[in-house]
Amino acid sequence: MAKLSQGVTSVIVGNCGISAAPVQLTGAPPDPMNLLGEADAFRYPTFAEYAAGPWMRHNLQSTWAPWLDTPLCATNHMDRLDRAATGNEVRAMRARN
Repeated sequence: MAKLSQGVTSVIVGNCGISAAPVQLTGAPPDPMNLLGEADAFRYPTFAEYAAGPWMRHNLQSTWAPWLDTPLCATNHMDRLDRAATGNEVRAMRARN
């Protein structure tokens, strides 16, 4: 509502490695995703579910463009982010996104 009240009609979401979707966490959210909250804040395994979130239930009309972050994509398929992805993990990331 704050953005709409200021005349902002288009928003880029999910930049800076922080996004709520698409996420399927198996534990606590890693840095910097934990800035959005605890694991229960990440309840959108697909962009479609994210797009149907609270803003749509409240009829908030704006244009938004989701940015798929590399850390977010990796979090869905890797047990740790302090190493390079394996070939299987890279294939899984490509297939999902």
